[in-house]
Amino acid sequence: METILILLAVLVLLTGPVALVLSILSFLRMKRLERHLRSLTRERQGAKPPALATAQPQERQVAPASTMPSTTHPHADRTPPPLVAPARAAAQAARTSAPARDLESRIGGEWLTWIGVLAIFFGTAFFLAVKLGEHPLAGQGQVWVGLGVAVAFLGTGRLVAGRSGLFLGQGLLGGGTALVFLSIFAASAFHHVIGSTTAYALLAGASLLGAVLALAEGSRTVAGLTLTGALVTPLLLEPTSAHPLYFPYIAFVNLGAVLVRIRRNWPGLVLGAFLGTAFLVLFWWDESYGPDTRTQALAGVGVLWLLYVALPFVARSTHPVWRLASSVLVLANGGAGGLFLWAWLGETPYLRGISTALLGLVYVILARLVPKKLDSRTDRADAVHHVYELTGLALGAMALPIHFDLETVTLGWALLAFVLVHLGLVRSSVGHRVLGYLVLAFALLHHGLFDLETSGLFRRSYADDFLVQWLAGLVAVATILGIAWRLQKARKDGVVLLPAEARSGTPLVLLASAFLLYLLSVQVWRGLEGSGERRALLGLSLAWALYGGALIGVGFLRHYRPLRLAGVGLLLALVVKMFTLDISVLDRGERITSFIGVGVLLLVISLLYQRGRRRPSTEQEEGS
Repeated sequence: METILILLAVLVLLTGPVALVLSILSFLRMKRLERHLRSLTRERQGAKPPALATAQPQERQVAPASTMPSTTHPHADRTPPPLVAPARAAAQAARTSAPARDLESRIGGEWLTWIGVLAIFFGTAFFLAVKLGEHPLAGQGQVWVGLGVAVAFLGTGRLVAGRSGLFLGQGLLGGGTALVFLSIFAASAFHHVIGSTTAYALLAGASLLGAVLALAEGSRTVAGLTLTGALVTPLLLEPTSAHPLYFPYIAFVNLGAVLVRIRRNWPGLVLGAFLGTAFLVLFWWDESYGPDTRTQALAGVGVLWLLYVALPFVARSTHPVWRLASSVLVLANGGAGGLFLWAWLGETPYLRGISTALLGLVYVILARLVPKKLDSRTDRADAVHHVYELTGLALGAMALPIHFDLETVTLGWALLAFVLVHLGLVRSSVGHRVLGYLVLAFALLHHGLFDLETSGLFRRSYADDFLVQWLAGLVAVATILGIAWRLQKARKDGVVLLPAEARSGTPLVLLASAFLLYLLSVQVWRGLEGSGERRALLGLSLAWALYGGALIGVGFLRHYRPLRLAGVGLLLALVVKMFTLDISVLDRGERITSFIGVGVLLLVISLLYQRGRRRPSTEQEEGS
């Protein structure tokens, strides 16, 4: 049985070289064709056109001067450059034949290369994983075979890449780097010929080797394969134990990714390194975190956090997409730092909010230091400054619900939202304004879902919390109206706004009105539900009638049509409620009181509405 397995492994190993040989032959044939094509091109360019070789300069006869204006184009007598038509024909022919040649080159030079490399890689992997028992190649011999194949790949890749064999060289170098990681993993996890400490040291060396090769060849492929092998191997090497070299190794890999990114300006490399590292830290946390490893976690995550905090100071991105990705990376690093502090301080929860706020303060201080460090690169300094400041402000917003509870969070978020929008308008910063809108949305959701206790998560005394709930709700409503006023003032002052911001005046006013109606309805219902559902429905009808009339009155006073329409809509909703719900639930006396009271209010509102519409106004109706 062992002999059959060995033969199968040998056959698998042979399929790779066969494909690789075919790839090399195709590559050599393509090179010969390219050399032949270049020689033909040089011969064609060296040949002199017959018309130019025999043409003799002729004396130009000047016609007598004429007093009539010339109707001929000033350059009409110039002859066109020679061989224009043949050159265009050759270019057209080249464009016509390019797709076929490119497809052939791609199949012969790229696809066969990767198929051959993958075949040899998997064949070597199967050979490293098979148990050979007492065979002389068992264990250490298998590892040496894997390393030998890797060295052969790397040496051949360097040789071919030096002779302009781009695809073949990259394939061999990438496959060789992956085989080095695979051999180290097999030596430690399968055959146990080396310990974990030695394995981590060898993995660091393999990562360094891959980085050097990627820099030397300018190959993103080699860099990506090296990073993948460096981050995946620890998952298989130490899945359950807290090895002391785990975090130092991860920090070494990330430092290498940052240095390669600075040297070659490959921003995608550090983005992949950050995402892979976040997964490794979460995996380690789930498997190995405990009271004995808290110091190790703090030191390891702290070093990684500092590394990505310093990255924008030393690296830059020119492409807009990668600039955006770098900004998201700074925000993600700050969020990861805050999440780590929240989990790490689980035994002292009162420090969670304070530590998150201090972390946000660190980012704000760094934002103030950025222009001093990057004063010669204004655009870059300004972008980094805004990213750091927004990260710090976002962490400050996160600290509020971590440290405080219920209405205090709503109050803090509402005030912070107005400050952010105001700063964004003063500094012409879209990022500050967008963050302010998000914080305001969270404040409204928090007040509606938690402060008013509509979900039943917290049951407290209505009398104790009535004032503070109203205060938080009114502050949120005032924040919405304040932002609407601030945007209108900025538009009049000529501040450049987003299209949605320029049209947000009326929607914000209606949002404030709707949220105040929700607050009023919940408070009326909670205050009267103890006396029964029918009393609560009756009180709700009267509250809606009064609030609808107030909206119409304010709409007339401010000459603001949207408010009047909102009031009319609320009154129509009240009528529907009375004739569908109240009429079937209220008893006879309550029904009479409800219909008569609401009817009188509607008549008064109708009278005021008609008088207001007949009153002449010199001001233009807003929103009409």
